[in-house]
Amino acid sequence: MPEKTYLQAISDGLRQEMRRDQRVFVLGEDVGVYGGAFKVTLGFQEEFGPWRVLDMPLSETAILAGLGIPDPYASPVDARRMSGPRARSVDRPAQGR
Repeated sequence: MPEKTYLQAISDGLRQEMRRDQRVFVLGEDVGVYGGAFKVTLGFQEEFGPWRVLDMPLSETAILAGLGIPDPYASPVDARRMSGPRARSVDRPAQGR
């Protein structure tokens, strides 16, 4: 098995799942054109299109709301990169606010 960095493994795994399953899509800050802060999704928008690699606004709550896609068969991948704001954005809906 070839040696990979964590970022390469994440990118390869996402790409493999997106090729296998048309319902999988990625959403996050700068994941489309820019390829994400760590370039994990670099080239994804060209390969899978802008409807499956979505740039979201700089708002953890908006990204979290995007995970509530009404299609029960959709498989969103949350591509946020930092844990601090993520914990706060998850906390609000969990408390019913």
